[in-house]
Amino acid sequence: MWVCPRCRALVSDNEASCSYCRAVLPPAPSEAIAASRDANVSAPVDAVLAEPQLLPVGPPPRIEERCASDLAIWMWCLAVFAFFPLLGLPLALALGTCSLLLLGRRDPLRWDRRLGATGLVLALAALAAAVLWVVMWLLRGTFPFTFPDDYRVEENRSWLVNALQFAVLVVSIMLHECAHAVAAYWSGDGTAARQGRITLNPLAHVDVFGSILLPVILSMVPGGVAFGWAKPVPVDRRQLRHPRRGLLAVTLAGVSVNLLLSLACATGLLVVGTILRLAFPDGTSQGFSMILAETQFQGVPASPALLLLISGLKTGVLINLVLFTFNLLPIPPLDGFGVLESAVPRSLNPLVHSLRAFGWLGLLILIGTGIVTYLLIPGVFAAAALNMMAGVVTGWG
Repeated sequence: MWVCPRCRALVSDNEASCSYCRAVLPPAPSEAIAASRDANVSAPVDAVLAEPQLLPVGPPPRIEERCASDLAIWMWCLAVFAFFPLLGLPLALALGTCSLLLLGRRDPLRWDRRLGATGLVLALAALAAAVLWVVMWLLRGTFPFTFPDDYRVEENRSWLVNALQFAVLVVSIMLHECAHAVAAYWSGDGTAARQGRITLNPLAHVDVFGSILLPVILSMVPGGVAFGWAKPVPVDRRQLRHPRRGLLAVTLAGVSVNLLLSLACATGLLVVGTILRLAFPDGTSQGFSMILAETQFQGVPASPALLLLISGLKTGVLINLVLFTFNLLPIPPLDGFGVLESAVPRSLNPLVHSLRAFGWLGLLILIGTGIVTYLLIPGVFAAAALNMMAGVVTGWG
């Protein structure tokens, strides 16, 4: 195994060019010496070995063995999209079928059993959620629904609501980074796993400024939403079995978790609204379907814990969709730039990789000028749409 002098990717001895950047590599030292002897050419050995691109750089990368089958990995895509409102029913059925097939294998890999069991649980939950969406959508005409003319935005939030928003943000970021580490491990790179990043312990993913100071400051701003980031997960491309495909999988793993969490929170909001509607069919409310509004009930003995639960679910929908939109921006070091690196032609890889040095500068300009606020509008609209749909199908205003 040899290291490409241009992109530092790992290249097999029997390959004449780098499979990542298409750079043509000279023959290995042993092949060059043998060729010179066969041709009766007295090439000095020291001159052949003196070329830096022919020397191996350190020990070969440690590529992790396969721990999950292709079926188990592709099931993740079904698990994410199976929770889409109304449209997730066929995907949930497909996820359940694939999970049963995975559990029925005679020679599963190490992670296949647990992924199959997890996929089956998610499939059952997604099926129940899809059926609930359909039933409540069909029955929504029997429930009173009035769009509120006036509602109160949660500007003067209590410390408990602020703490809840902070907790939702920390959990969302923690699962985002953990998904990156798991995807890298499945793709052959165990760097993050050896550093203890495949864990649900928040301390392993905490960045002092991005995970603690900034969210606390933003949560105290009237009308603001907590936001932040965690320590980036280290990824060594040389250890990926397929550099481009592996990089794409690692990049999309984090945002897929945020999308799944937002859909799960919207489903939880639907479940809470359905239970309240069935228990109090004549009750009304204001702000239930508004993403940033304070929820108020009339004719419903709503406890503070119930209102806090509804606020947490609405916050989970909003924060995760904002994180999803923000991380997909094609600006380094965000995940969207990793997607760009995986999609561009190999000839442009050196140019695109050189842009990473200016990523933080561009990100600071977007945040300082307020442009990033407009770039996050799609995520806010999507969160508002999910919240509104939960309010419409359950009959709450």
